[in-house]
Amino acid sequence: MVILLERDVLLMGAVGEEAGAVERSRTTPCQERPSRVDHGSVGIPRRGNLSILPDPPGSLRGWSPGVGEDGGVPTPRDTPRDSPDDTEDLQAAQDFEFERRFLVTDFPAHLRDAPTLIVQSYYLADAGYALRVRVQANGLEAHVDGASSPLDVLDEHASAMSMGSVTVKGPSVGGTRYESERQVDPGVAVEMIRRGGMAMAKTRYSVWAGGDGWSVDVFGGASSPLIVAECERSGPVTDLEIPAFCVTELTDDRRFSNESLANRPYGEWSTAYLAELAEAGPEMRADFGTNARLLPD
Repeated sequence: MVILLERDVLLMGAVGEEAGAVERSRTTPCQERPSRVDHGSVGIPRRGNLSILPDPPGSLRGWSPGVGEDGGVPTPRDTPRDSPDDTEDLQAAQDFEFERRFLVTDFPAHLRDAPTLIVQSYYLADAGYALRVRVQANGLEAHVDGASSPLDVLDEHASAMSMGSVTVKGPSVGGTRYESERQVDPGVAVEMIRRGGMAMAKTRYSVWAGGDGWSVDVFGGASSPLIVAECERSGPVTDLEIPAFCVTELTDDRRFSNESLANRPYGEWSTAYLAELAEAGPEMRADFGTNARLLPD
């Protein structure tokens, strides 16, 4: 026989009410009205601590973290504010890059005043998926060209490398691509590049054009004399002011992705591509809003 005193009954009732409140707090969606914050040029709604990005086109639509489908923008979850799920979803939302890329055939010398030497190696490059190890030296002009061997460039400038990273990428669709990067010790990254993968070297210049910062990559080695300019934002790159040195758009042309160039350098197929370009003519994508052309500097 179990005898419950009145104070025990009251205590159990209080505990039960508290447990019920906790359970309700776990299952009741956050009802806070979304506000809008400024993420570059695109207004992105927020719910709690989660930035909600718009669905990109194509196969990326409808993806959410933890599902395992390929590509996509995370779908927010109705969980209490400051919950671990909010933090995980916000991190997943940041693991995407939004960019547009263009071929450059004549990059003005007076714009080459902020160089960064980059040497990187791709341990995996297949169907848009890539695993990359990179080191870079900011402010270093190495003058890479067609005679530059990536590993020789690395050996010559290994002590100047100030940043190392390991990056995982997914396929690009509509200028949107999954990318997750982790900083690593530059010395370890140098040794990994020396020991494996498909290496390449390039000099990246930073240029301000119109309302955006641009990166212009001048490739050395077997991909010389290829030059690619890209504009990256924190949201879709729409209504872009395109510099005069951009010839034609390469966004989503997988042949010009860095991992494809590491596997099949531009020098092996540049003649055929330039003939293709001459026949078809330059093209700027019309599905990213309005394109404006900037006059030469």
